[in-house]
Amino acid sequence: MHEALAIIAAGATEINLRGKHLAGSEASQILDPVLSSPDCKLTKILLGDNPLGSLGADCIARAIMTPWCAITYLGLAESQLGDSGVIKIANALAAGSCVKQIYLAANNISDVGAFAIADALRSPNRSCLISLGLTGNYITDSGAAQIAQSLTVETCKLDVLYLGGNLIKDEGAIQFANVLMSGRCHLSTLWLTNNQIAEKGAEAIANVLSSGKCSITRLPLWGNTLSLPVCAMIDELSEKNIHRIKRESLLHKWYHFCLGHHIRVGAASPVAHLVSDIMGLIFLQLTNQFNASKSESDRDSVDGEDELSGNDDTSSELEDSSASESEG
Repeated sequence: MHEALAIIAAGATEINLRGKHLAGSEASQILDPVLSSPDCKLTKILLGDNPLGSLGADCIARAIMTPWCAITYLGLAESQLGDSGVIKIANALAAGSCVKQIYLAANNISDVGAFAIADALRSPNRSCLISLGLTGNYITDSGAAQIAQSLTVETCKLDVLYLGGNLIKDEGAIQFANVLMSGRCHLSTLWLTNNQIAEKGAEAIANVLSSGKCSITRLPLWGNTLSLPVCAMIDELSEKNIHRIKRESLLHKWYHFCLGHHIRVGAASPVAHLVSDIMGLIFLQLTNQFNASKSESDRDSVDGEDELSGNDDTSSELEDSSASESEG
């Protein structure tokens, strides 16, 4: 405890208390005096694998509701929060906070907790939350549907959602498919591995990925009641979606490049068309080379921190912070 206080007192921006056997009251003794101070500089707190319970949730909720709170990352996997603790944290998020990433894997969250999280996502207070981890809980189609619907709210900017290792079946998958098809959500990653999704749910997901209407680039379904070829097909469609989105983005950038350099893309002259096409190809090739080298250099961090390295979703989200806090 003294070591943790010393770290915080030194002006640290992050603290890792994962697996320290801290009960909620002990966590409060460490964090309350600091988080209640306007001078607190903490932006990242890792508290996973501690028996925090409802008291620990109270501490977290108080912290993120303070007007000077700078916390953007909360790792709370395996913290015994339960529905009651998650409701407290969700209510605090709904009131408005600067938290961008929160990971709640393996916290015995049922649909009751999922409803509270959905309410937080659809709160009229503009949310900063872009990544949410709910792997390894007990969320069913009902809770999944509520979360899916919340993604269509204008103030919700969620980009990454981990829901692997829950109790989601076809109906839950179809609800997400409908929302993704609507074009009114911002998700790029939806993790649904190790649920109970069957052919109907997979068909709905496949239709979305092949529609060209959604921004999703990663939607794995491994570990459900599906054949391996179906799972592989979903992965292939996701990959095609990535290329489509990149191509559309590049064309958009090329168009604005042309405008900025007074290149008349639509000019009637065949020479103008030829020059535009050649420059477009060069621009595309250079961008692809840059993306390929960047992807290679970033692969370790992406696979480790964004919980994309695990073969199953439970290890995945628990790895999103695995590099930082076994779940994100």
